[in-house]
Amino acid sequence: MKKLILPLFFLLVVIQWLVPAQMIWKKEAIGSKGTAYKFRTAPIDPYNPFIGKYIVLNYNEPQIKIPTRELVKYEKEVYVTFKKDRQGFAEIDKVFNKIPSRTDYLKTFINYSEEINDGTLITIYYPFKRFYMEESKAPEAERLYGSINRDSTANVYAMVAIYNGDAAIKNVYVNDTAIADLVRNEQRLR
Repeated sequence: MKKLILPLFFLLVVIQWLVPAQMIWKKEAIGSKGTAYKFRTAPIDPYNPFIGKYIVLNYNEPQIKIPTRELVKYEKEVYVTFKKDRQGFAEIDKVFNKIPSRTDYLKTFINYSEEINDGTLITIYYPFKRFYMEESKAPEAERLYGSINRDSTANVYAMVAIYNGDAAIKNVYVNDTAIADLVRNEQRLR
């Protein structure tokens, strides 16, 4: 039994290192190989905008009208592709029941559906809602994000890379300036 303890211990140590390494590698691969899209953010509830070391992001209603008048099931798994509008922001292009041939698709689910006159309006769930930041910058970023995002003239968005069904937030921008840079400038002025 003593001969098994040491090899099992080393196996456990290796597994404990492999799991987080695999998660990090996957996010890095999404960021480097994925197609980057800008998603407009929406104001958030000011009473709980920040938890721990990340900013909670809301997005403008991610909806698309599909031509069929069938009610699509809530929480049905779907695959979504995106296109860029005139300003370069992401908008839903198509929704698939099967994995599409493109690599820049998001695996997600339907959050809500409603039959309308000439089809069905569906709302898609975006799983990229947390933007992790350096702990020292997080409280100031929360304050900035909350106040600036309520300003209708501000251009606030998240740059999200999408690849093979997964997504990773690359950064959050306010008027094309990274939020971490805004926080750094605010901290320097004090």
